[in-house]
Amino acid sequence: MSTDAAPAPPPVPTPSPTASACEPYRETIEAALGLGRNAMAIWQDLVDDHRFPGRYASVKRFVAKLRTQASPDARVVITTAVGEEAQVDYGDGPMVRDPQTGKHRRVRLFVLTLGYSRKPCAC
Repeated sequence: MSTDAAPAPPPVPTPSPTASACEPYRETIEAALGLGRNAMAIWQDLVDDHRFPGRYASVKRFVAKLRTQASPDARVVITTAVGEEAQVDYGDGPMVRDPQTGKHRRVRLFVLTLGYSRKPCAC
């Protein structure tokens, strides 16, 4: 029987405890996202304006994380009584051939949506 100690199990990898290089620029990045800027443009601005030392990949990850944390845009819910309100929309559709004349004509579209049930009626 051997008196040697059993080999220790390999260490379990743990995530890095360091914060993102983008964290000090969080407000700037959030403001740029609010203006509709993408990650590449934000990274370029950080490098040019703030001498950002990080890479584009870190900004890309940070922006993706912020986008998943962002709350969805507010939506207005309109509640109406039965038969009280309807919404309409109309416009041009595709060109189709008239079966009787053989000529092409533009289709006109009309949609009425009932306010209470939200059921659309295409006419």
